[in-house]
Amino acid sequence: MKKLLIIFIAFVATFSLQSQTWTNPMTLSGEWVAYGIGDPYIMKYRGTYYLYCSTKNNNVGVKCWSSKDLTTWSGPYTCSTDPITKTAYAPEVVYWNGIFYMYTSPAGNGHYVLTSTSPTGPFSVVTGNLGKSIDGSVFINDDGNWYFYHANGSGIMGCAMSSPTTIGDDVNLNAWMGGSWTEGPCVIKRNGIYYLVYTGNHVISKGYRTDYAKNTIGPISTYAPQTAQNPILVKSEGAVVGLGHGSAFIGPDLDSYYFCYHNLASNVGPFRHLNIDRMAWNGDKLLMLGPSVLWQQAPQLPDQYDYFNRTDLGANWTTPNGGNWYILNQDSLMQTQIAAGADTTFKAIYNTATSSNYTAEFNLMEIQRDANTAAVGAVFGYTDENNYGVALLHSYTNKLEVNFKTNGIWTAAKTYSLPTDYKYSCWHNIRIEKAGTAYKIFVDNMLKCTTTSTLDAGKIGYITSNSRGSFGFIAFSNKVNGSGIFDTYKPIPGKIQAVHYNTGGEGVGYHDLSAGNSGGKYTRTDSVDISDCTDGGFAISDNQSGEWYKYNINIKLVGTYNVGLRYAAAAVGGQVRIWQGDTDLTGIVEIPSTDG
Repeated sequence: MKKLLIIFIAFVATFSLQSQTWTNPMTLSGEWVAYGIGDPYIMKYRGTYYLYCSTKNNNVGVKCWSSKDLTTWSGPYTCSTDPITKTAYAPEVVYWNGIFYMYTSPAGNGHYVLTSTSPTGPFSVVTGNLGKSIDGSVFINDDGNWYFYHANGSGIMGCAMSSPTTIGDDVNLNAWMGGSWTEGPCVIKRNGIYYLVYTGNHVISKGYRTDYAKNTIGPISTYAPQTAQNPILVKSEGAVVGLGHGSAFIGPDLDSYYFCYHNLASNVGPFRHLNIDRMAWNGDKLLMLGPSVLWQQAPQLPDQYDYFNRTDLGANWTTPNGGNWYILNQDSLMQTQIAAGADTTFKAIYNTATSSNYTAEFNLMEIQRDANTAAVGAVFGYTDENNYGVALLHSYTNKLEVNFKTNGIWTAAKTYSLPTDYKYSCWHNIRIEKAGTAYKIFVDNMLKCTTTSTLDAGKIGYITSNSRGSFGFIAFSNKVNGSGIFDTYKPIPGKIQAVHYNTGGEGVGYHDLSAGNSGGKYTRTDSVDISDCTDGGFAISDNQSGEWYKYNINIKLVGTYNVGLRYAAAAVGGQVRIWQGDTDLTGIVEIPSTDG
């Protein structure tokens, strides 16, 4: 803030209880009696989420639940009865090449790997004791290399893996919470940055808490704890305490991140409950919209999606090039006709178009390859036969091909190598993120392609070329790069980032008196001035008198709240006014200079 200003901040709280379908902590059907859900882990496979948790002391077997929306859960399923799962600590499951790998440490006595061909099992042990203490977690990098993380008396350790069942030597990652016991590691990669989330203090401590660290070098390079923000999750007073040991994942809208963790219900057991809260991003700054203990806005679903859980293709699909498209077992879309000519392809197109910016997900496998040029893949940005893009998996060359057709002319195809052991006769996932002219294309969560194209909004679908294919869950969301958090109702008490104002543009989400985004920062492209923030991430800057920004909030009780603003003002101060809807809550409040 460089001049005298008046900022109007409008909070909109319009939720009814009927629209809030998610409350922490949660209790699911069939939990371990007097033990609950501890050390929760959630993974997604073909559009469905699977939840795993620790096994109650001296019991055998691992339980799991499934959900498509994170609020309605089916199960539990006993996904393993292998004797090695007696008191199985913190089981985590990774899908790769048609196999599900479960990593768990029975009673904390070193790790074993179990495998299955289904996320609900049965899982059977395939290794001996691999050691590595407790709380094993796996991360697969963009190059297909695997890494293993676990707890240690000296902090979180990382290990290279030469295979899904072979773990290398420990590397200390510099994530050691206060020199105390540190556990529950989870690694994700976003926009080129590796984030390590971890938990410290004893599991039966009310002060069990979660921190994070990051680096830009590699999965098992030294991480920098974010001490200015840590802890990102803690609550040591009240009825819900002892928060931690969780996992991060992308939610049903394909864009928003979530974090599942447990709280301590009783020291006996220990008895724990499941919690899920939203994560948010301000640049490379990770934020937790929690811990929350009041009813929350349900996770947003994709704008359009299809599980093929019916008997016929239906009116929402067209097949412009023919082909033998049909639904198999109310589970997947099949195309079993081989093209007559070398350049013939068959496409199935979902009839609803995306917006200009979107995230899309595709699930597919190759059933039969008829020629060395065979491919199965995703179609995006489709408006007609002369305008669309493709992301194709080529089993013969073991490559991803990305190409764009505009006004009937193909660009030069770009190809990207896939891991050497890739099997195409099992399910794979393609994810496309489009922001402006920029495209990111992931295969099985590995970023393989970053490119640009003038191809704009359009429809999505599936394609085969000289092959037969099977296709599963498909979806798109008109959100990308964390924009799903903008209109989300943020829990109060809590912190809101200034740059997370509502969508809708000028006069709806904000009012800005200067043309253009003079800051040129962040992922937003409207006229709000955004600059770097010394606290990390980005801030709204160069405000003028009369500008305002609107935020959706979720409050539990009517009452009086304290509001703190983090701001900078140089030679003079400024003024601020806070509204709730059309109600002026504060009048004009003077705020002093901060001397820069």
